[in-house]
Amino acid sequence: MATLKIAAVFLFLFLMCFGFGLLIYVAKTKLDLIEVYLKDNAVMIGKRRWWGGNSYNDRIARTLAIGSLLVLSKLYIRRGWLIEQELAPIPIVLKRWIMAPYYLGMLFLSICIIIWAWEQF
Repeated sequence: MATLKIAAVFLFLFLMCFGFGLLIYVAKTKLDLIEVYLKDNAVMIGKRRWWGGNSYNDRIARTLAIGSLLVLSKLYIRRGWLIEQELAPIPIVLKRWIMAPYYLGMLFLSICIIIWAWEQF
């Protein structure tokens, strides 16, 4: 049983490092490509004003902000912060690149919560 737990921990750490590496790669290579499509969006104008630098922290924050725009697009459209015409010209491959680190982050957060809850009982 202990071997299985150790293997699960190593698998989790490997996937966590893979997710963080993917996030850094996307922030470095794909962020500039997708910001062109969202340059007139009010939410992204505010995010660029707040995280406008070119450091990794700023680029990662903007990448995650765009990921939330894409993943939660229905919510942003309902609130009036995004319109469908802004999302339509974005290529599906680019959307997938931006959403992958976001989904991995949500997966890791869910796994952490499940492990924490499992250890409590």
